[in-house]
Amino acid sequence: MGDESRFDSLRGTPATGYKRSFYVEGQLSALAYDRGFSNRSWTAFQRNRPLYAARKFAAALRTNGVGVPTNTPTATGDTPKGAHLLAAVNSPHLGKLIQLTNTPSD
Repeated sequence: MGDESRFDSLRGTPATGYKRSFYVEGQLSALAYDRGFSNRSWTAFQRNRPLYAARKFAAALRTNGVGVPTNTPTATGDTPKGAHLLAAVNSPHLGKLIQLTNTPSD
């Protein structure tokens, strides 16, 4: 299930009028694959980001030996009640990310 309900549906920043942008960031989303682009040259956007991400995830699982039957349905919507957490990735707090990114530079 591709669930992008964590964030709002605005696809860009104030600089783009909250619209998606080829030049700024791609498409903002709670669930996106490859910044929402559908090709390697970053000239086309995915039409359905959460579905695209869910399909890419299923394909990556299969590629890495996880038994996901090819007829397993992929869809979009809210995560079903009672769904089990498969994995989690912890990120540093925003202050630490800024400290790591904002380093002195020439």
